Amino acid sequence: MVYFFCKFFMKITLRNIFIFLDLFILQYNYSQSTGITDSNVLKWKSYFNQFYGADYNLINGIRYVNLYPSAEGHPFLGENSFYKGNLIINDLIYRDVEIKYDICNQEIILQYPYFTGNPDKIILIKEFIDEFEMDGRLFRKYTFPETEPRFYQVVSRGNIYCLYYWKKDLQKGSSVQSFYKYSPERKVSYLVIDNKLCSFSGRKSFIKLFPSQYHKKIIQYLKSNKMWIRNDTEIKIRQLMDFCNEIIAGN
Repeated sequence: MVYFFCKFFMKITLRNIFIFLDLFILQYNYSQSTGITDSNVLKWKSYFNQFYGADYNLINGIRYVNLYPSAEGHPFLGENSFYKGNLIINDLIYRDVEIKYDICNQEIILQYPYFTGNPDKIILIKEFIDEFEMDGRLFRKYTFPETEPRFYQVVSRGNIYCLYYWKKDLQKGSSVQSFYKYSPERKVSYLVIDNKLCSFSGRKSFIKLFPSQYHKKIIQYLKSNKMWIRNDTEIKIRQLMDFCNEIIAGN
């Protein structure tokens, strides 16, 4: 409850600041048209630009607060550190930004230079994010009939393509010192076939997603490349998907 209240309060505060700035800018434009200058307006605008940065499309969100600082582990994909990556927000691309992917809450954390010179962190508004790339992985927001809009890692492309959905859970801790802990990261693997999300976990469930006339060729490919699906690398999965799309297209 406290978490949602904090997010709501910080969102309202940021919105009010934007409204406050807009009023000052309107006043400034009016003053310019009438030949009147107001140094206070310029000071406020300069202060706001220093505080939030010049690009409000990027620096737009809720200040990040770690609500479980004593929990075992962390909620992020990969390491608990910021990665240099790319973002597409409202169709605008931002390169070499510092981001983390919170897969427990499915949120993107941005670190940016604060006006004091120290870094600050915000939770970006995920509804505005189209895709992002970090640590060599591409994540894109998809909406399927089976799910609400959410981010998936794009593993392959083609008529039939593979996506991963990454997640963690916040659980009760195992010691008196830690009341909470984060589960290990885990992925759910999907093929997208005719815009339908189809999950798989290993050889058997993967093969079943294809029409029976292709099963023999797929099994031969898996055996010859010593693939078990579950723990195979993204490169091998991508090559497998290229093969599957080729045999279907060549039918």
